[in-house]
Formats: sequence, C-alpha cells, structure tokens
Amino acid sequence: MKQLGTTLTIFALGLALCACNAGADTATPYSARQIAEVVLASQSELPPLHPLMLEEEPFEAHLANNYRLESGLLADGAVYYADGVEASEIAVFRIAEGEDPAAAEAALTMYREHRAGVFTGYVPELAAQVEQSVTVTNGDYVALLICADPQAARTAFLACFSDSPPPPPDASQLPIARPEEPVALETAAPAAPTGEYDPAAILAAWQGGDATLDGKNQSILDACADTIGALITEDMSDYEKELAIHDWLVDWCDYDRDAVDLAPETSASPDSETPYGPLINRRATCGGYASTFQLFMELLDIECITVEGFAREGTSAHAWNMVRLDGEWYCVDVTWNDPVDADSSDPQVGHRYFNVTSAFLRENDHQWQEAETPPATATGRGA
Repeated sequence: MKQLGTTLTIFALGLALCACNAGADTATPYSARQIAEVVLASQSELPPLHPLMLEEEPFEAHLANNYRLESGLLADGAVYYADGVEASEIAVFRIAEGEDPAAAEAALTMYREHRAGVFTGYVPELAAQVEQSVTVTNGDYVALLICADPQAARTAFLACFSDSPPPPPDASQLPIARPEEPVALETAAPAAPTGEYDPAAILAAWQGGDATLDGKNQSILDACADTIGALITEDMSDYEKELAIHDWLVDWCDYDRDAVDLAPETSASPDSETPYGPLINRRATCGGYASTFQLFMELLDIECITVEGFAREGTSAHAWNMVRLDGEWYCVDVTWNDPVDADSSDPQVGHRYFNVTSAFLRENDHQWQEAETPPATATGRGA
C-alpha cells in the first residue's frame, strides 16, 4: 500500500535549497546522461542500473508515476534505476527554459520520502539508504542521488559545472544493465481463478452454510482448511492458535518484491492484497498479510480487527491487526515480522511486532486513527 505524505516541510526545504543555489554556475559541456554517468563513476558500490532517457517511451511514464512530474517540464533528462529489491537510483534533469527548478526539486524530495516509506519495515537497510540520499540543484539542473555514498555523488554532480569538469567515464565500465533477449516460455502459466475476495462468503461456507464460492474464494477456503487441519488442535488455547497461524504465515509467505520494484513492466499483483496472494502465490503486501491473518482468526472464532493506518510519519500506507484474548486487545503486525532477506530463525525478527501494545506501535513508526480502535495496553502478550 503506497501513499505520498504532506508537502509543507518539503516545500519549505525546497525553498531553502533553491535559495542556496540561486546564481549557481550552470555552464557545463555535458548532457544529463553524461552528468549521471559521472555520478555513477563516483560510486564504488552500485547494483546494475537500468537507463531511461528523455527521448525513450518509458521515460514519461516513469516521470509521472514515480516523481509526479510532466516531461514538458524538462529540456533534458536521464534516470538510472535498480530493479528488484534495490533502492539505488540516479536521476539528472535540466529544467526547460521558463520552468521553475524548485517544483522539480520539491517533487523529487517528496519522492525520496515516499520511497523510504516503501522500504520501511520490509527492508530497513534500504529505507536507511534512501533516508541518507540527497536532491541537489545547480541553476536549471536538478539531481536525485540515492546511492551508498550520496556525498561523493553530490560532489561529482557539482564538479560537472566547474571550470575543469571531470572527463566523461567509459560507459562500458559502469554498472549499467544491458537489455537482455526475452526468454520464450515453453508453456504459459495457468490463469488464476476469477472472482473478488469475499470473506463473508468464505466464513459462511466454513460454518456449513449454503454459500456458493467462486474458484478464487474456494481456493482460499481450501488452503485455510488445510492449514488449520495441519496446525490447530482442539486442546489449544486461542493464544496458541494465534501464534501457530502467525508463525506459519511468516514462514510460508514472502513480501511481494514487485511492490518495491521500479521496473516499468513490474507491479504488485492485486492478489497480494487479499488472502489469495499469500495462500496460493506465497506473496503478499501488507494488505495481504493483514487480511489473511484476519480471515484465519475469524475461521478460528478469535476476535480480530484490521487497522488501516500509516508508517513513516504518514508517508506510506500500512495495515496490521489487533486480536482480543481473554478480554485484552493486542496489536499484531505480521508484515513487519517478515522483513525481506531477514534471518527467519531470529526470534527478535519474527515476533518483534507480535501481540504488542498500542504504545509500542506508536513508538515504532505506526500511525492510525486511535480513537477508532480499542487501546491495546496488556503487556503479557496473551500467553
């Protein structure tokens, strides 16, 4: 779940930076692409980056969908981005005559806040990398520098406008991804069953009602029934049932990496927001983790609600759950208990956000309409 935050602080920062760069020397012999490659050469650690140039078809969509900018604002532009679960990204723009560079700078600064929120809780080290990144202006030029050494990148960018700019690097020696030939698949993957997720119908069918389920909801119910049959016994307490489902879900499912991938052809599957993604595809976003946990609790007759809120001071939408055990409410964030590339054997990773208090979530980057949810104050974790 993704959402941009407010712009007041960013707008103020943009004005300050713009003032600091007023009157800067903008004379440079280099194109936006060459400046970006000078910046790439300043970095000792970079994954392969995919190039996008102003004249290329995907550039406009990348500009609009990610930076919230229109191509008409630019006279020249080059973007180098990493695909997969990577944060590295270098973008250099020359603003068109008569346009305001401050607008582009504010948009890129806002993008950095949003991009950090995308990784927060899922890939903490990449969230930290984005937090340390910078946007830089020099006259009509604006640069976004998300990389391991942003200060070296900033120095390299500004050096391109000096009296003795660095020579353009050999592009063949830079970490630039080369286009690959598409691989033909021998057989097409089977299509997913149709139907919208209907938790009420699934619950009715589980309880022995006459609900008729479509293919997708039937697949969800079958997977839940198999899991409950394998994990849950009649002598277990509600806490033991909850813990068993939580641990199974963390072990079974992975965060949908396509949700953080900048590749133009990549996006998170809508199924990752419903139990079909976690249960069948074994991939989920926070909505998928929360809705799957919610469904299991309802099937097990354990009181549970889903909380839709935010992380990273409101810049990234997020969802988690609350359960009620023996009259006490507890907060559960299954998603953040399953961070990307984490050591799943570390109990501090897998249970840090399991049956915690509202105060704990509040202190750990969760925001929500607290007046609309019951307070979780018990500290015994429900055992």
